[in-house]
Formats: sequence, structure tokens, C-alpha cells
Amino acid sequence: MQHADWNTVRDFLAVARTGSLNQAAVMLGVNATTVGRRVEALEATLGVRLFQRAQTGFVLTDEGRDLIDRAEQIEDAAISFEHRAEQTDSVSGRVRLATAENLANFILIPALGTLREKHPNLVVEMLTDIHSANIHRREADLALRLVRPTQGNVTIKRVGQMRCGLYASAAYLSRREARKDKQDIGRLDSDQFIAWSDAYHDLPSAKWIERTLQGRSPAAVLTSLYAHLAAAREGLGMAVLSVVKTFGTTRGVGLRSAGLVWV
Repeated sequence: MQHADWNTVRDFLAVARTGSLNQAAVMLGVNATTVGRRVEALEATLGVRLFQRAQTGFVLTDEGRDLIDRAEQIEDAAISFEHRAEQTDSVSGRVRLATAENLANFILIPALGTLREKHPNLVVEMLTDIHSANIHRREADLALRLVRPTQGNVTIKRVGQMRCGLYASAAYLSRREARKDKQDIGRLDSDQFIAWSDAYHDLPSAKWIERTLQGRSPAAVLTSLYAHLAAAREGLGMAVLSVVKTFGTTRGVGLRSAGLVWV
């Protein structure tokens, strides 16, 4: 008889605990088809039916219930093994990471200390050039971007979401409220905006500003997040920023929300 591997045992336990392929797939971070295939493979390997397929979901058979204790023992051993591997695993060498300036300055660099404590022999070289690094030419080993790549045979994984908002200085918003009627306060057709240069035209924030301006000239065209932050703080106009949420407060950067926030 063939031996069952850990993946099939893990999926068996997930289906047994949830009673559903879909819920088990969500728990495991895979698709339901994969879970179903692994459960069938385990049944074929063991030569027994583990679940009854009912309208209410997957119900353990007597044979399936008899295997729960042993499967959980395998699970405990696997978790113990993984924890032991995490404690002894150490990464060394140099890794070149290409990313955007705001991701580097406000997310990645603050996390480097913790990473270095765990892997003191690891050196991270961070590239924040405006031009995308070419992974195939080994210009970078990894890339963390705000825009999904459209070219190249690369492996892509979404790692999170970034919330953006429209911000301006208190002085700018006071002037804005003074010159607008209440019914026009939500309109943006007479506002000043700080725009990105053409090199950043693919950024979602750059596209939003271009659509909002509708052909009008921006108050300033800048090429860095720090510059956008400084220009907004000086009252030149409104800026689309994600950095304010990273700081956790607008007080530290001298800006106020203009009331528009999106992901």
C-alpha cells in the first residue's frame, strides 16, 4: 500500500473539521478542487471511504472517524517539525529587492531590523529607481510593486493592499471652504493638485489625478513621495498619499484628510 503524505492528511482534517470543501480550501489557502482531489487520493491510498457526500456537506464515515486521532497525531508531529525548522533555519547572502520609494521608506526599511535579528548574515540591497528592474537580466532578485507587471514570465503574488487618501494642509482646506458654497464643497473641479511626473504615469494615484484634473494644469509635478508630502504641507494643493496612514496620524505630518479615502 502507498503511504499518505502530509498534504492529504492535512486536507482530510480540514474537511472533517469544516464539513465543506470550500471552507477547508479557505482555511488552507488553496482551491476547493485541490482539496477534493487530495481527499480522493487519500481514500484511494487507504482503500476506504472517509466521507459521505451529503447535501449538507461532507460527513465522516465510521472509517473516517476512526482515523481522526491518528491524523491529529501526524498533524502535531508536522507542526513540531515546522517549528523546529523555523528555529534553526538561517538565511545568508545578498538579496537585491526592487521596490517603490514609499514602500521602501515606510514599510520595508522599518522591518529590516527584525529581519536582521533573525538572519544576521543576510544583506538586503534595496533599489528604488523609477525604472522597473528586469528580473530576467538579474537586475533584481525580487520586486515589490504597486502596479501589476504586464510583461515577462514572472511569478506574481499579491501580498497586501494599500489605502490611499486625498490630503491637504489645514490652511489650504480653510481657503477652500471659504471660497466654495456648501453644495460645491464635494466638487474638485477648481482644486489644485500635486501630480506625478510622466515616469510614474502607471501609478493608480497618478491616473486618478490625471482624470480629476480633466486637462487642467497641476499645481506642481514632482517625482518623489517626500516631495508630494512637502508640497501638500506647504499648501500648494491636494496630494494623494498613503504615507499618512503609515504614520498612524496626520498630526505628525501637518496634513488633514480631504475626506476621500480608497484602496
